[in-house]
Amino acid sequence: MRRTQLKRRLSLERLQRQHVESFANQTANSTSHPSCASDDAGRVICAMLNTASAIIVNRYNGTAWEGFLNIGGHNTGAPVCTDIGVSGQVSCFGRGEDTALWGLGFHGGSWTLSQWGAWGSLGGLVGPKTSCGVITTNQVVCGVFAINDAALWVDEWNGSTWLGWTRLGLTTVGNPTCVGLGNGKVLCAAVNVNNKVSSIVGP
Repeated sequence: MRRTQLKRRLSLERLQRQHVESFANQTANSTSHPSCASDDAGRVICAMLNTASAIIVNRYNGTAWEGFLNIGGHNTGAPVCTDIGVSGQVSCFGRGEDTALWGLGFHGGSWTLSQWGAWGSLGGLVGPKTSCGVITTNQVVCGVFAINDAALWVDEWNGSTWLGWTRLGLTTVGNPTCVGLGNGKVLCAAVNVNNKVSSIVGP
């Protein structure tokens, strides 16, 4: 029995060595946890805050990290990145000093600042972190809790413009989570004041 268990353990260790790479340490100083999103083209973009509260981003191209870029902003909450269902592209969001949600997109191509758009405000009085889910290609829903009423609010990008904040209700005690269902719908979930998780599907 012991010999069989030892063989299984050694086989597992060999499997782990074959399929798990070592950690790749990055050279930037961060004051927030990273948020990472697939660009739907075999790469991943990660964002985090630096010591000046600006957002820095890095792209993993499948074999190596391509280097940090400072995309600016002065954020009061950890950034969030999401895929938008378009190959090579990702959008990132952060709460500004005005407590509004701000966002910008990476348009794909070479890993340079010129491929990032300009920051734009979605408005609102939002909690420190948003969460976004893909409806379909180039259409996204982002959810937040509002600091003035603690309710769940959502805004939808329809491919060309943000439609504006819609109050869905609920009294939340933390940041929501939104995720695409793959059928043109997004599910958003949040913890209610009764410590129960509530969810809603739309649009």
